[in-house]
Amino acid sequence: MTISSCVFIKSGCKINLGLQIVEKRPDGYHNINSVFLPVMWQDIIELIVIPEQNKPIVLKTSGIKIDTDPQFNTIYKLLTLLKQNYAIPPLYVHLHKCIPMGAGLGGGSANAAEVLKYLKNHFLSTLTDTEALILLSKIGSDCVFFWNTEPAIIRGTGSQCHTFSISLKGYFLVLIYPHLNISTAWAYSQCVPKPAEIDIADILSKPLNTWKDVLHNDFEAPVFKAYPLLDQIKQNLYKKGAVYASMSGSGSTMYGIFNEIPDLSEFAMYSCFTQTLQ
Repeated sequence: MTISSCVFIKSGCKINLGLQIVEKRPDGYHNINSVFLPVMWQDIIELIVIPEQNKPIVLKTSGIKIDTDPQFNTIYKLLTLLKQNYAIPPLYVHLHKCIPMGAGLGGGSANAAEVLKYLKNHFLSTLTDTEALILLSKIGSDCVFFWNTEPAIIRGTGSQCHTFSISLKGYFLVLIYPHLNISTAWAYSQCVPKPAEIDIADILSKPLNTWKDVLHNDFEAPVFKAYPLLDQIKQNLYKKGAVYASMSGSGSTMYGIFNEIPDLSEFAMYSCFTQTLQ
């Protein structure tokens, strides 16, 4: 990347295949078990090198409106950390936001990871993967998953991330975001942690059509109580033929996995995304 050049980076998201909240830690965080599946719903990030030196970080956004101060953005946090310890050029960043926020999809975490991948390849060749993962864990635990963007089993606070072999090839994934922003902190406050009765890896080793009654997201019960619309969407996904349906993360995105693409006209008032799983 040279001065005055620009690059466009695609940045995806994830869904949770099950989510077990197993323990509240002394530091206030929670230990979880989950499997993250990468999804192709994408933001677009434009990076431009600014010729002038000693310029502050410039972050502009478009697409879905972001109400928070730029300093709370994951890309801004990443660049701030990098500038403290590494020689990176001044950058202009334009984030075109397509992935909903507060939706349980980890789009912001992916933004930081994708920018760091690009900077490592072009400006930070001495940065090791271990150092990169430490940096990402300081920004958010989900960021670590997006360093490799392969299905992974997640344990601990989210930073224990190991590749997980799972095949859903040929199925169709449908995501429904009903324009509700749910606070992850609030959702955790409504849950009572408990040891997992069945290891999530064992559940996911079985065929998809066996998941419905045993693969659970522990956030669903309290979140559905506060937002019954989400439970209604889940049941409607099953009525339309979903083999498995669930909430992603702490919500509010609901998803269904189908043998074939269903009629989504009932969900036309919401943000919907579909893809064929590979």
